[in-house]
Amino acid sequence: MKNPSLFDERMEKLENKLLDETLKPFKPSGHAFVCFDSIKSVNLVLQHFKLTPARYAKLLGNQIKEKVSSCISTSERDRGQSTFKKFEDQEG
Repeated sequence: MKNPSLFDERMEKLENKLLDETLKPFKPSGHAFVCFDSIKSVNLVLQHFKLTPARYAKLLGNQIKEKVSSCISTSERDRGQSTFKKFEDQEG
């Protein structure tokens, strides 16, 4: 750019626009980007999380158990009880 002041002005406008865009509220989509440092890392993760028939059966069994236990329960869900008790300090 021949005119440094014009360049600085345009850069400031772009920075302000970028700041405005980053401060806008957004609805999270639940997606994430995952970056690996090697192909070996990708293969290890894929191997670890591969859904085998045994793992599928285990997940299905857990879902059925959860549904049956929620149907058999005589009382409604106890939503009045706080879950923060699970996270209290041991000393406290």
